[in-house]
Amino acid sequence: MSGEEVIEIEYQLTVDDYAKFSADLQVFTVEHKKSNAVFIRIYVFTLLFCLIVDAINAYAEYLEGVDFDIFKYVFTSLFVFILFTYLLYFFVSKKKKHYMYSSALKSMMEEGDNKALLSPHKITLSERAIFQKSDFVQSEYRWGGIEKVQMLDGSLCLFISAISALYIPSRYFKSEEEKQRVYAQCVAWFEAAREKAA
Repeated sequence: MSGEEVIEIEYQLTVDDYAKFSADLQVFTVEHKKSNAVFIRIYVFTLLFCLIVDAINAYAEYLEGVDFDIFKYVFTSLFVFILFTYLLYFFVSKKKKHYMYSSALKSMMEEGDNKALLSPHKITLSERAIFQKSDFVQSEYRWGGIEKVQMLDGSLCLFISAISALYIPSRYFKSEEEKQRVYAQCVAWFEAAREKAA
């Protein structure tokens, strides 16, 4: 690797770091997109269903004088309930959602020692590849296999899949400027690899 830029970072993750990453991922990316789509489908389906029931009710009253008001009240109440649930989802703070996700993961991780995850790591970033090493893990990733490079709530994430990443918390950078420089360099290497593959 003579002559090429190399970035080395030593770091050690904690259970709280993994919990934060999982919660950040769910609250700011996966959970927001997918749950939002589900709620919209439920809302639209319920709206259409209630409109159809009201139309049938009105038509029956017009033709035969039969009153189906009980159905109207039931389905209107259902519509209001779904709407309330939909709005409640958006008014629940991100902080509360974050706490729920992180608490759940921390409870699961307390079951074992998790030595491979929680031991001190050293990551070496270069144009050619990403090397990660600890007493229990040694891995190499080519930039072409990285899904995306992202700053997630202040921490550097090199995603190796849609839901997992090489995660470097903000505290392992000497300054915000250094963190932004490393991030920009990783993005440049990542984009160069994608262009080369294309």
